Amino acid sequence: MARTQIRLREPSGTSAVNRTGKKRAAAEDAAKKIKHQARKGRSRRQTQQRHSPGPDQCPPLSAVLKMPQFDALEVLKAGEDNEELAETLRANDCVFVVHEGIDLDASVIDPHEYWKMQIVSLHKDRATGKKWVVGAWFYTPSQLEGVKLTDKDRSIIKRMGNAELVLSTHKDVIDPLCIQSKLTVHFFDDNDALTRPIKQSSWFHRFILTWRGSAQPTKDYGVLKNVNRHCTCDEVYSPVLDEQRYCKTCAVWYHPTCIGMPFRTKRMSGPLEHMIRMAPVVRGALPSPPGDWMIAGSARLINKARRLRRDSVTVSDWKSVVGESFVSYISLSGPKFYSSEMG
Repeated sequence: MARTQIRLREPSGTSAVNRTGKKRAAAEDAAKKIKHQARKGRSRRQTQQRHSPGPDQCPPLSAVLKMPQFDALEVLKAGEDNEELAETLRANDCVFVVHEGIDLDASVIDPHEYWKMQIVSLHKDRATGKKWVVGAWFYTPSQLEGVKLTDKDRSIIKRMGNAELVLSTHKDVIDPLCIQSKLTVHFFDDNDALTRPIKQSSWFHRFILTWRGSAQPTKDYGVLKNVNRHCTCDEVYSPVLDEQRYCKTCAVWYHPTCIGMPFRTKRMSGPLEHMIRMAPVVRGALPSPPGDWMIAGSARLINKARRLRRDSVTVSDWKSVVGESFVSYISLSGPKFYSSEMG
């Protein structure tokens, strides 16, 4: 990801909106506190040093939440040919955040090096006109190493995907100049066999990190929520470690190794179209070239093939329909059907 120069503006037609019920005296008092606390960091922001400011450079979260909100903010960036590009930021957008560990002189920066945040709200200091962003941090598995967790939750972290993040209730205030660009973080419902596919390189999240008795980080244990468990082993699905199959009757994902030794197996055979339509619904670390269907599973691809059959559509190139990776999985791996003592 190339380094960019940033300027800010509110989109035309977007005006600041005061929170209902807030008194002017309280807002002016908050602005005075903010002006004093932000004095140290102002010179760095004015010179476009876009590192995420420290606690001594940002106003307190409680003070910013009392400021008037506005709906959207445009981040103006210089493109490859120095043309001006604009990204509009709103609540619920996800963004890359520059921090002091990033070398802004580098021509290319690995996206994994940025911090990631989901915007909660945008605020404007009535007295100074300064804009602030309130957001909730995403945590990577390596960042979670510094969070106090139970052994049970710690084991879940070891089963996360390569581009998986954990959304937290940890809210913070950042300067909009610290935002590099927007990014997409997909929500992954790992119970739903028909959930939308997630590319191997895409950021996604399933779990939510909070703290016992508090939404903000404390010395107490962190708690992972929104955790689904699958199979007879009651384990969390790992996109990089597990191979799972979906039982439509049970509406449950199983590991083939957990359902008992099969007493009857049948390897798929016949024309490619027939094998695709009749293939089992699978996901995870499969013996096939990596494909964008593997994290979420193959149910959507199989259903697509069945709809084409139902509509009497003739397909000459199945790779263009379901992708080269899935065709390779079907034709080369030869999926088996299992029957076991579980029924």
